[in-house]
Amino acid sequence: MTGIQAPALNTQVQRLQAAFKPDTMCPLIVLRDKHPILASSAIGSGLQEKTLQVLVSILDFDMQAQAAAEAPACLAPDFGVKTAARVEANTFNQSVLDEVQAMGQKIKTCSEQEAGGYRGYWVGVEIQGNHLCGAGTRKLPIPAQAKSY
Repeated sequence: MTGIQAPALNTQVQRLQAAFKPDTMCPLIVLRDKHPILASSAIGSGLQEKTLQVLVSILDFDMQAQAAAEAPACLAPDFGVKTAARVEANTFNQSVLDEVQAMGQKIKTCSEQEAGGYRGYWVGVEIQGNHLCGAGTRKLPIPAQAKSY
């Protein structure tokens, strides 16, 4: 007998796991003609927005994965301002933002520092024939480190 009750230990383990693991990662594999062409994952509060925008850039506009990952993207929306789109300052051309606002879409612009809390961080592997091309968001919240297993 160790003196540690199992339910209490289990609760502590769950709390530690929640503190160190993202709750969602949005894993994805894209197939074309039954063959994989892209595998990706994302984290961050804007992971759905970033994933969708990267996919549209790759699949609809034939961008390379790295270029798509680096392209300006909307951040997680601001639901407190009646679903305003949130964008980082100086990432989109102002005339584009003006046109979108003229169509009725509210837009909230935030600083680079504030944007970090609403950004999606995307990484992927694009499969081009026999070549694998890694790609990802350059502004990661912590330094990334590759590991081999």
